[in-house]
Amino acid sequence: MCKRYAGNKRIGKIVSSAVCITALLAVFSVLLFLLAESGHVCDDDDCPVCACMQMCEEQLHRLAGSLPEASLCFVMFFCALIFVALFQQFLTRDTPVLRKVRLNN
Repeated sequence: MCKRYAGNKRIGKIVSSAVCITALLAVFSVLLFLLAESGHVCDDDDCPVCACMQMCEEQLHRLAGSLPEASLCFVMFFCALIFVALFQQFLTRDTPVLRKVRLNN
C-alpha cells in the first residue's frame, strides 16, 4: 500500500476488501467456465476451448496450493467465533454499571 494512505485504516480495509472480492470473482468465473464446458467434445489438436480449459485448471491448481493454510485460518476463526458466542456470559464480568444499578450515598 502507498505510504500516502498508510495511516488511514478505512482506505486499507476498502482496498483489501476489493482485492478479496476480485479474487473470489476470478475463481468463481473460472469454475463457472469449467462447469459450462465440462461436456465439451473435441476432435482437433489445436482446440481453443481445450486450451482455455487447461489454463483454467492450471490457475485453480496454483490457488489450491494455498488452500490448506486458508482453510485452517477459516476453521480457527470460526471456532473462536463459536467459543465467544457460547461463553460470552462467562467472559463478561457482572458489574453494577452493566446492571444499571443506581448507587446512592
